[in-house]
Amino acid sequence: MKYLYLFWLFLCLWFAISCETPFSPKPTKDEDLFVVSHDYEGGHRIVRNTPITISWSEVTLPDFEKFTVYRSAVHNGEELWEERAEITNPLQVSYTDSLDNDETFRYRVRIEETNGNFRDGETDQIKLRTLSIIVPDEYDSMQEAYDSPFIDDGDTLYVNYVNPNTYARPFKFIDKDIFIKGAGKEETILSHGDTVISMNRGILTGFTIKKGTVNLLGTAILSDCIITEVSTQGFKAPVIIGDSAEIRDCLTSGNRNSRYYGYGGDGAGLVVRDFGVVRNFRINDKQTTEMGGGISIYGKPVIMNTMIDNNFAERGGGGLFLNAYARPLVVNCVIFKNRAGGSGKFGAVMGGERALTMLNSVVWGNSSFGLESKNWQYASYSNIQGHNRGTGNINVSPRFIAPSEGDFHLLPVSPCIDTGHPGEEYLDVDGTRNDMGAYGGPYGE
Repeated sequence: MKYLYLFWLFLCLWFAISCETPFSPKPTKDEDLFVVSHDYEGGHRIVRNTPITISWSEVTLPDFEKFTVYRSAVHNGEELWEERAEITNPLQVSYTDSLDNDETFRYRVRIEETNGNFRDGETDQIKLRTLSIIVPDEYDSMQEAYDSPFIDDGDTLYVNYVNPNTYARPFKFIDKDIFIKGAGKEETILSHGDTVISMNRGILTGFTIKKGTVNLLGTAILSDCIITEVSTQGFKAPVIIGDSAEIRDCLTSGNRNSRYYGYGGDGAGLVVRDFGVVRNFRINDKQTTEMGGGISIYGKPVIMNTMIDNNFAERGGGGLFLNAYARPLVVNCVIFKNRAGGSGKFGAVMGGERALTMLNSVVWGNSSFGLESKNWQYASYSNIQGHNRGTGNINVSPRFIAPSEGDFHLLPVSPCIDTGHPGEEYLDVDGTRNDMGAYGGPYGE
């Protein structure tokens, strides 16, 4: 009887203790005892920090210790939790947080006792996804909008500044693969006296960039833009392209570059390094006191469907300057009426001996008049004034429509029509054999 009595007493005590608290050392999904909810009723798109209030059931515990509020976000399919607040007031039943990104969120509130027992309650998921931001409608500043956590890889930043408004400040577009789209290159103007754009990812299109420089690195792409009125000194240039960055469908005109205390000055139009790409581009009316009136080349870039015309370099390379380690590939380009100072030699290309691979291009009217014969050792299927040696090369007037007006299309009687490389990879967009010049090949017209 004694042992039966003790066993009965033990059961009563255990039952009494277990009835005092609904908690157990492990989380439970019993929502009837502890319910957590939120008050966010907005849509899936937010562009600024948005308040949200988390509320939970009122529970009275003799051994209450604290509430802890957690928030999760889904990254790469995994839900990761972080602590947002710790509350020691047992009467508090809500907490206001901020939705500060466009992710999939969930909130959890944990109520704990001093003995270690606890219970969790969770809200439904809040799925947010912002795909674009509009400047200046939603943000005054392009940089502020770009830096916002609501803009992520794959999103678009629309910029609706219109002429004559200019945005006089430098922009650093670093590490986001987004699309930055201006209202149009004639209407959307970015102007600054130093560097205007530094960019290593994404695409920037539809702007005029004035007075300041552009630095493209990584995988950045500059498209459908005008770069003009840039005057630089030293090792700067109106546009510098490095890594595998790309510039295409652009115009750069009226820029200058010169030495600074005896250093730099090469490349009044572009400096292209590494494996950069220049495509469907016009480089016109550039001047430098050094070399490379149009482009100074370092590394192994590709230059395609590009017109390099009417540029000047005092020391040579009015069109192109190649440094000792440059190994460019030039395909379907026009190098026209570029000039060099001094003797006038190397008006088209300087430093290209055994370095320049050229296909389907036209080199005509430059101040050198073919005196750069050593530069054409690896030229083929091109129309080069004063030089017709090599596979497929000719030396005949190209018969442009209106080169003085910047129209380098070919007249119907041009000898450059259907005389480029016959390979299928070089066919014109209409499927016919490649036309020499800037409008031939798969990236013509």
